[in-house]
Amino acid sequence: MEIRPLTPAETDIMSVLWKLEKASVKDILAMIPDPKPAYNTVATFLRILEKKKVISHDTQGNVHQYFPLLTEEQFKRHEVNQLMTHYFNNSLTNLVTFFVRDSDLREQDIEELKDLIRKNRDEK
Repeated sequence: MEIRPLTPAETDIMSVLWKLEKASVKDILAMIPDPKPAYNTVATFLRILEKKKVISHDTQGNVHQYFPLLTEEQFKRHEVNQLMTHYFNNSLTNLVTFFVRDSDLREQDIEELKDLIRKNRDEK
């Protein structure tokens, strides 16, 4: 499935849908912090997300219940892959190196990363 880029506002709406799994415009509005966008604004974003084929809806009476067509994990994986491809020469090592050099890693963080790498290696 090709995932088209999402704007920050679209991503915010997707985050609500991932939490709720299925929601109406009113349900989504209830989860958005103040200042809330207009009802029609959220409805417009939902139509755009449907055109991008990342959500769909069921109709119950005269209410649309929207639901995601991809998981949050799938979306994150896609976004990280885009980041790696466009900025890090498609190299996980370059990506991780950038974040390691640009962060203040505590000793505990380093140990957790080492453990994660060991566990991942052992599972393969």
